[in-house]
Amino acid sequence: MDGNPGAQLGLLGAILVLAALGAATGLLAGLALRGSGPRIAGDAAAGAVGSVGSGFLLPSFGIETAGSFGGTLGAGIVGAVVLVAGLGLLRKLFAP
Repeated sequence: MDGNPGAQLGLLGAILVLAALGAATGLLAGLALRGSGPRIAGDAAAGAVGSVGSGFLLPSFGIETAGSFGGTLGAGIVGAVVLVAGLGLLRKLFAP
């Protein structure tokens, strides 16, 4: 055992952790960016997708996230906030 509890999770465990973290972060990002609104489920879903996506994309840019809980947490938060903020911007740009 190498002292890293995240190393024992495997791929499915890592995806589930990132998705749960992203859902929570997406909710918070949505509330912070807009106050409150009817898009709570959408923000949670976007946060989960952004978090999982960043967990896989950041290492391809040379930013290693899998070695520590802090790296995984940071990747999840960055991905969730970026995707929720980007979708919020698109909603404003293309709103009727």
